[in-house]
Amino acid sequence: MKVLLAGATGLVGSELLNLLERETAITEIYVLSRRNIESTSAKVKIHLANLGPPYLSSVQGMVFDAVFCCLGSTIRAAGSQAAFRKVDLEAVLDLAHFTEGSKSRSFLVISSLGASPRSFSFYSRVKGQMESGVSGLMIPSVSILRPSLLMGHRAESRFGEKVGEGILKMTQGLLRGSFKKYRAIEARRVARALLRLSLHLYPGVKVYESDEIEAMAGVD
Repeated sequence: MKVLLAGATGLVGSELLNLLERETAITEIYVLSRRNIESTSAKVKIHLANLGPPYLSSVQGMVFDAVFCCLGSTIRAAGSQAAFRKVDLEAVLDLAHFTEGSKSRSFLVISSLGASPRSFSFYSRVKGQMESGVSGLMIPSVSILRPSLLMGHRAESRFGEKVGEGILKMTQGLLRGSFKKYRAIEARRVARALLRLSLHLYPGVKVYESDEIEAMAGVD
């Protein structure tokens, strides 16, 4: 399998890259990144590119078995709502349109719990707009993952997320039934679910909440 990964330096993307390197079914890994990534795997081919119109120019004409989109930011990290939209909406849709136009087999993207184009929250509304845009394309298989709070080691410390992570860790056992989707989830398990979804073709658009992602990741 030949795959394309965008967002390999992020929390889930870095975990996914490690899994892809070890997966024997994956023979070629093309990585789109704004900064260089160290990898000892001969399967990995790094394509340095900034977000914007030329972002996908180095892979034009290629067809992939799976395109992984792990792009994502926060309004605080991006610096403004407009800058956040460029990453979490515009860049994601650019990648999805590339997937459609190249006749690649599947598109797998990380969204967020509560995503809705009608949400009062700007963050959730943008994620919902992204989901709507991706779902309307002619891609054979689309997998949208909506994790709750992601746990794992981040290069940049986010105080609010650390506090929320601590609270959710203490209350995980209380979130049962329909509330299980609100449980925090390890980034490595989201990455594992992405990999497993990519190894099989699931026609149409499928949306997975945190509890479904957790179950799909399987036993460590």
